[in-house]
Formats: sequence, structure tokens, C-alpha cells
Amino acid sequence: MFFQLQINNGLWVPCPTAGAARQAGTPSGCTIKIKGVFFMRYIFILLVTTMYISCSSPEYVYRHSNSSTSITQENIRGGGIENKPLITERMLQYNAFISMASTDTDSLFKKVLELTIQNEGYMLHSEKKRITIRIPSSQFVPFINSLSSIGTVLSKNIEGTDVTEEFFDLSTRLDNAQKTRQRYLELLNRAQNVEQALSVERELERLNRDIDLLSGRLNKLKHLSDFSTVTVTTNVPVRPGPIGYVFYGLYSALKWLFVWN
Repeated sequence: MFFQLQINNGLWVPCPTAGAARQAGTPSGCTIKIKGVFFMRYIFILLVTTMYISCSSPEYVYRHSNSSTSITQENIRGGGIENKPLITERMLQYNAFISMASTDTDSLFKKVLELTIQNEGYMLHSEKKRITIRIPSSQFVPFINSLSSIGTVLSKNIEGTDVTEEFFDLSTRLDNAQKTRQRYLELLNRAQNVEQALSVERELERLNRDIDLLSGRLNKLKHLSDFSTVTVTTNVPVRPGPIGYVFYGLYSALKWLFVWN
């Protein structure tokens, strides 16, 4: 039995069924008289109601949510989303270039070495007017500040290099090379003749060289991040003699006459 409606002056009212019409002596059924505007409004409301019911059904939501989940998992399995290691701490390398004034270079360098040992560092090399040392990065700033207590610091230049991306890239390459080496070792155990064994051994030699190189570069990057490099140079001040002071006074007078800042 269909529920029938009729419109009277723009109002929706129930239509009598066939039985009720016979009892009331009215014609069975209903004749719906709808003008053009009301008919279009009725069709529009019916379409919107149908779309809302179909889209909000549990089966529709479940089907589309499962589809989204499967796509995400497929991207991860197929490399759509790259699984990179999370970088939680930056790896930085510091280099400091310090120029100090001293009339006794040997005495100054001796004090620099004493400070280096106190800060658990070590010396790389020493020249006539230059000494290069390495200090733990945790003691880098205190060591630089303590240099002013043993001499006059003329200039100070500090440089930093971020090697975080390079370190993680080398770590990934090393991990892949080690896994490949393990697979070749398994193939070597299953080799059926000498030719196959020799072919696998050649690949193992190549992988071993790559692993050694990558390990060496990683260790160097880590060491240079753990220890900062400090280069100290000395400038011996030049003192003119008695005649030198005369010419220096003439130079200063001429500069004052011709050059004004």
C-alpha cells in the first residue's frame, strides 16, 4: 500500500486510501495537482533525501574507510612513503681559528697544551707559529673562553658544518651493503660448482671494500662531531727602535695632513 499525498494550496495533506474513500463516499485514490514550481521542489527534496541516506549508510562508510587504509598500506609496502630514520639530533662539526699576540711563542703553546689536556683534548700538530688541537665538543666553548686567560686574543673565527644528512645517508648505504653481503654469503653456501663460488666471492670482495670505506667515513664524521678543531696562531708584535719612532711620528703626521676619516 502506497502512502499517497495531495497538495491543496501548497500544503501537503494525507490522501484517503481506497477503503476510506468508499466509506466516505469519495473517489478512491488521489489526484495530485501540482504546479510547476511545487513539482520541481518535490523532486529536489526527494533526490537530496535519497543521496543522504545512501552516503550515511554504515556499509558505504566501512567500504570507503577500508579502501583508504589499504591504499596507505600499499604505499608503504611499495615505497610510496619512504621510511626514513627520524632525525632527533643534529650532527655539527666546529672549527675555530684563533689569533693571539705573544712575544714568547713556545711559552704560549705550552699553556695552550696544558689547557688542552685539562679539557681532555689532544694535539694534532704544531709548527713555528701555529698549533692545531682537538677538544671535546662539550668543552669547546669553555676552552675558547679560557684562551683569553693565557694571552691576548687578537681575532676569533668559528665555523660550523652540519653533517647530519651525510651521516644518515652513509648509515643507510652501509646497512644495505651489509644485508647484501649476508645474502651473498648464503648464496656461497649453496654454490653448486667452482664457477658459481668464484663469482660470488668476487662480489663479496667488492662489498667488503665498500663496507670498509663506508665504515671509515662514518667513524670520521662521528669523531669530528665529537671533537672540535681549534687552530691557534701567534703574531709577535713589532717594536720599532729609536729612529723607527721618528719615522713613525712623521708617518702619523703626514697621514693626519692628507687623510681624514
